[in-house]
Amino acid sequence: MHIEKNVCDSLLGLLLDIPGKTKDGVNARKDKEEMGIRKELAPVEKGNRIYLPPACYTMSKEEKKKFCKCLHDIKVPSCYFANIKRLVSMKDCKLLGMKSHDCHVLMTHMIPIAVRGLLPEKKYFMPSFFDVMVHLVIHIVEEINACGPLQKTPKVAYFNIHKITGKECEENFASVKEHLLGVYKLKKGTKYFLAPFFYRAHWVLFIVSPKERSVWILDTISVKANKDKDDYPLSRAIESSFGSGLTWTMVQCKQQDGSWECGFMVIWFMVQFVLKKRFRFPNNIWTETTSVTQEKIDMLVENIMTRFFKSKSVGWLNAP
Repeated sequence: MHIEKNVCDSLLGLLLDIPGKTKDGVNARKDKEEMGIRKELAPVEKGNRIYLPPACYTMSKEEKKKFCKCLHDIKVPSCYFANIKRLVSMKDCKLLGMKSHDCHVLMTHMIPIAVRGLLPEKKYFMPSFFDVMVHLVIHIVEEINACGPLQKTPKVAYFNIHKITGKECEENFASVKEHLLGVYKLKKGTKYFLAPFFYRAHWVLFIVSPKERSVWILDTISVKANKDKDDYPLSRAIESSFGSGLTWTMVQCKQQDGSWECGFMVIWFMVQFVLKKRFRFPNNIWTETTSVTQEKIDMLVENIMTRFFKSKSVGWLNAP
């Protein structure tokens, strides 16, 4: 339910354009323009100001008020849901203080009602909306179908990407170590820990297995740059947390030609690992170092978005 809460917060932040929570903005639009996707939504500079053309999910101030008023006025049976009037701020057009169960009810019942008639039938979201938490929703149902009983599968957990960045490793080493050990203690029965690592404008994926005393690093420029574990400040934090007797492997994974593909590939590596590779890992480890193509990236984005819109958690988006 924590996953559902995070997705609900992201969705409401986008629909209501809440500062600090929306996944749409100037940088997101510029990324979209650079990728050649929906150029009509590219930011437009007018003097000293930048104008963002409205997207299909953009609501006017009046539409936001209608959306919030619909939620504010909904009446439900006792104990079914929190007092919705206390959660909705009609003045700021925001929802505040929601708990996991509140988000579950909103996603499955209330938002589908409130949003009808306000948005067009054709819907698309910015690629920036599809962060790690949203991707979990994409493949979690397939994971359950493929894995069967949870206790028989190799468990996977995730380190917080914001607490293990290269900058954090260099400036707040103790807090990075504290986070690594804290997550490990909380998820002690877990076999694999995934750590998307951002350093010097580049994304890398660490797969950490304290149980097997092993760490695998997937870097889409490792071959060209001839990298090893010492090129990443996170490696020192992992060794300091779990001991120096770890086996390190630079995985022979697909490589990038440009400067922007790394983020997409890290997401794809995570999806592949959770859905397929973890069951026989490392026997089925990646071995291909060919360059990733633009066509592959386009297929990846299209595949992820299609699977997301078909998932139950946002099935209401296709409601008539």
